[in-house]
Amino acid sequence: EEDDKDGPMIISEAGRYRFNGRDILVEEMDYVPGMNLRTDDGTLMCDAVMLPFPFVLRRWEAGDWMRPFGMEGRAKKVSDIFTDLKYSLSQKEKAAIVVSPALAEGDGSHIAAIAGVRMDEALRISKGSKHIVKISVI
Repeated sequence: EEDDKDGPMIISEAGRYRFNGRDILVEEMDYVPGMNLRTDDGTLMCDAVMLPFPFVLRRWEAGDWMRPFGMEGRAKKVSDIFTDLKYSLSQKEKAAIVVSPALAEGDGSHIAAIAGVRMDEALRISKGSKHIVKISVI
C-alpha cells in the first residue's frame, strides 16, 4: 500500500494505492473467454497489453483527451466529459487520470482512463485478450 500522494504516482504492480485523497485498488487477472466483464460503478477492466505496468496516475490537466469506450473512436476532451457528468471543481480536482505508455503521443495528453469513470476505446477487452488490469476507486 502506497501513502497518499497528490502528484504523479507510478503504478508498477497490482496493489492498493492512496492517490489524491482516494483509495485506488489495482488488480491483475487472467482473461477467460466468456467471463463476466460487468463491473460496479467506480471499476474499470482493461486489456493489460494496452495498460502495461508501469503506468501513471496523475491529476487532470488542460488539454487531456481520450476516445471514450462506446464512442466509435471519436476523441473527446476530458474537460467536456467532466461537463457532461456535471462535475464540480472539487470533483475535477479529485479525478485520478490514468496515463498508459502504450497510448503516449507527443505531449502525453492522450489518456487511458479517468479511474472509475471512463476508459479509452483502445483498452477494450477482446477475444484476443489474455490478461486484464482492473482499477477500482474504493
